[in-house]
Amino acid sequence: MLFVCAFLPAVEACDETIYPIQEPAVLQPYAYGLVLAIAALVRTARGLRALRLALGALVVVGGVACAVVGELRESAMLGALVTVAAIIALVPLVIPGNDERRIAAASGVMGLLGIVWFGLLATEPGALVGIYASIAGSLGLVVGALVWLAETEPRPGPPPSLGAGIRDARGHRRAPPS
Repeated sequence: MLFVCAFLPAVEACDETIYPIQEPAVLQPYAYGLVLAIAALVRTARGLRALRLALGALVVVGGVACAVVGELRESAMLGALVTVAAIIALVPLVIPGNDERRIAAASGVMGLLGIVWFGLLATEPGALVGIYASIAGSLGLVVGALVWLAETEPRPGPPPSLGAGIRDARGHRRAPPS
């Protein structure tokens, strides 16, 4: 849903309707939505590793591009905020662990960042349906990430049998060697 929101009217400025697809600087959250929708279809470990690397590259390249565009538009604050958001989104992708859990955690972080980003845009008087739909899409991303994390959580196995001792050839317990 988040990717589709890139084609919806987002804001009204100077008597003109602006669509996110017209502004490359704001396309990063929508690209996350597309990549994470593809992530839901990946079923192999190799595919998950490739997806994690692609997502990390998107975070880095998108963060740098947004920071540069922010600087070019003389909005150093926007550039700094986007850079910090990209670093926050990158953290779950580089921590050690299961690729699937890392992607799920990163999607939750990206969803939370999207809620904040689109929530701030929704406070503008010219906000249109695309911004509100993007908030809903980001919220869906967070809920989906939480479900994904819960499904990939390691299941506890049977408890180890403590004190079972060592058995001899006839199956009788004997004390462990000291």
